[in-house]
This record gives sequence, C-alpha cells and structure tokens, in this order.
Amino acid sequence: MSSNIDTILQLIIFGGTAAGAWWGGKRSARSEGLSDAANTVAILQAEVEALNRRLIEKDQELAEMRGRIFTLEDLVTQRADVDGVRRVVDSIAEKVGADVQS
Repeated sequence: MSSNIDTILQLIIFGGTAAGAWWGGKRSARSEGLSDAANTVAILQAEVEALNRRLIEKDQELAEMRGRIFTLEDLVTQRADVDGVRRVVDSIAEKVGADVQS
C-alpha cells in the first residue's frame, strides 16, 4: 500500500512539475514577445527623433537659402533701378548738351 501512495505522490509531483513547466514556458514566451515589442518601439522612437533632427536641419537650411534668394532679388532689383536712373540721367544730359559716358 505504501508503494501505491508513493506512486500516486510521484504522479502528482510529476503532473505539478509538467504543469509548472508549461505555465512557465508560456509566461516566458509572452515576456519575450513584450520585450521584442519594447525593443522595436525604442528603435522606432530613435528613428523618429533622427528624422525630426534632419527635418529641423533642412528647415534651417531652407530658411538660409530663402534669405540668400531675397538678397539676390534685392540686388537684381537695385541693379535694374540703377540702370533706369542712369538712362534718365543720360537722356537729361543729352537734352542739356552734356557729354554722356557709357
């Protein structure tokens, strides 16, 4: 009878061990999945931050280029105005009989 009790106890212990191993494996697998997801999110956040930094740099570069374009436009406009003024002065000089230098 003692051997029957020992056998029953061994079966209970074996069943408990198997159930515990199954539950632990299941929990470990879930934990690994969460860990992988957390790592993926961290990588994506780093990429987003890098893209934001590049976007800010591009915006600054674009603003600088716009400033240069406005300066060049102003210079071209001023040059056109100088030429217009020169033509007016030359025509006045011709009317009064002064020497016109080109």
